[in-house]
Amino acid sequence: MTGRIIQGTILGVVLALVFNWLAYLFGQSRGVSYLVLEGGGADPTAVSLGMILLAGSISIIIGAVILWVLGRFTDNPLTIFLWISAIVLLVSLFPVYQASLGMGTFAILGITHIITAVAGILGLAIFFQRCDDCVKA
Repeated sequence: MTGRIIQGTILGVVLALVFNWLAYLFGQSRGVSYLVLEGGGADPTAVSLGMILLAGSISIIIGAVILWVLGRFTDNPLTIFLWISAIVLLVSLFPVYQASLGMGTFAILGITHIITAVAGILGLAIFFQRCDDCVKA
């Protein structure tokens, strides 16, 4: 099981890295500033490509751990994982909206959240479905 989840994690991270990079470049070409207010501060901070790629990768790795735990302790881990992922995605968009200085920044950062969620779910679900020993016995 662990090998399949690792393979799915790698696929998800690679997909997220490529498509988030493309989304970031698209935003730059359209003049998106990527400025956000951190923690209610008055000084805007620019979100870098590295921050986006790192946060996306860490999110997918955390998702893989959650799916692994669900596979060990529940009868229907993939369905539960999909529901958790959808809820986390929706909840994660609110702080992005509140912190973004401009709709362009919110749009691109929101798209990167969606890309990360879809890439992680795709990578993990593809390999998880092919795994015979990924659910509890």
